[in-house]
Amino acid sequence: MYAGLSYDESKIKSCSTAISKLSKSILDSREEVPERIKYWLIDNAASRDVEKYFMKQIKIRSKFRCGNVDYASWRSWLPSSKPEERKKVFDYFVKESKKLSPLIQKWFNVYSDSYRRYDCDVLGSYFDTQKIKMNSLVRLLKTLGREGRHAFDSGEIESVVGHPLKYYDEYYYLGSKLRLGVQLKLDTLPSIKKIFSDMGFDFDKVRIDSANRKKKFGYGYCISPNPPEDVRVVYRSVGGLKETEVVYHEFGHAMQGISMTGSFFKKEVIGSSINEIFSMFFESLISNRQYLGEKGIANPDEIVHREKLANKLFFAGYAANSFLNLKFLSGGIKFNEMDETYGELLKKYTGIETPGGYWKLHHILSEFLIYSPSYMISHVRAGGLNKLMTAKFGDWWKSKEAGNHLKRIMADAEDIKLSEFSSI
Repeated sequence: MYAGLSYDESKIKSCSTAISKLSKSILDSREEVPERIKYWLIDNAASRDVEKYFMKQIKIRSKFRCGNVDYASWRSWLPSSKPEERKKVFDYFVKESKKLSPLIQKWFNVYSDSYRRYDCDVLGSYFDTQKIKMNSLVRLLKTLGREGRHAFDSGEIESVVGHPLKYYDEYYYLGSKLRLGVQLKLDTLPSIKKIFSDMGFDFDKVRIDSANRKKKFGYGYCISPNPPEDVRVVYRSVGGLKETEVVYHEFGHAMQGISMTGSFFKKEVIGSSINEIFSMFFESLISNRQYLGEKGIANPDEIVHREKLANKLFFAGYAANSFLNLKFLSGGIKFNEMDETYGELLKKYTGIETPGGYWKLHHILSEFLIYSPSYMISHVRAGGLNKLMTAKFGDWWKSKEAGNHLKRIMADAEDIKLSEFSSI
């Protein structure tokens, strides 16, 4: 679906129905299972009805088209767009996003009802699986959010983008300008293959799809249908620093995927904020001066500067995203208040008045009940892992010993020992 390939909707429906029935039968039997497996079963019990509404949402969204720009091509089109074109497309998409509201609300409700049926709470399960407490997460979000806002107030982001920022200069446009605005002469896949080889990972175990198909969505993603045997990286070739950032990030996921061991459940119930640690850790190489110097990059300081700004943009955007999740799931706001609340949050963390309906166009916010905070948590944990690996091995990307150490950490999956490298 996201790869821009044809798919059989009836098979998707059949699979989600079977998964839902099996999960419900286990839950209804009241057989004792570990809490994190119970949460996973509750999610899957809702899968049939969620899939029904979600597929309708995808179909409606696929019809969003303004001129030559549709939803699937929107992000890749943004960097080359003119301001008046960007405004026209943004305004049109936000207006059309109202059509998505009933469907998103329905599958949000399906998940919430599924948790209530089995005497569980969505937020409680999230904090348990992510191994963090609410007050710690809120402190983290506020701290990083303030750092992100400073990059807007100081004019740092605006100076690199090269023009005054408007509401239609949205998150993915700014990220693209920061990263596509500088050339990075790095042969990405051969460079990653060398790292895998030097660290003792089997690069050939990862299936790669880099074709630029018309309906291929976004920049890239990694899926592991059956780790460690079946791990796949899918991305669009867009060039520049942006493509390098995406591919390194996704191969961090792939490195984890081919290293997982243990039972099916141990690999399936792993929290999203743990999954994202290794992608962000591996991605950090493209802001590592030592690594860039070894690759003969002529402008490492410029690349490191832009990566730092991109991180601050991320802090601002995902502080807003995360607090929208928390406010809604804690009962602080109702679904029909999410547009207004998101507009207020974007104003708070970027200083820019933005139509709040934009959240329904954001793939993370509109396709996951809660995921955004996981990226913020993972950023901090990945930083801790980087410090540990550097302290123990120096240039860890060249060391088989470092690779063996990393494999041990990754293999633990859900049982990962976070205290080894993270304070949260």
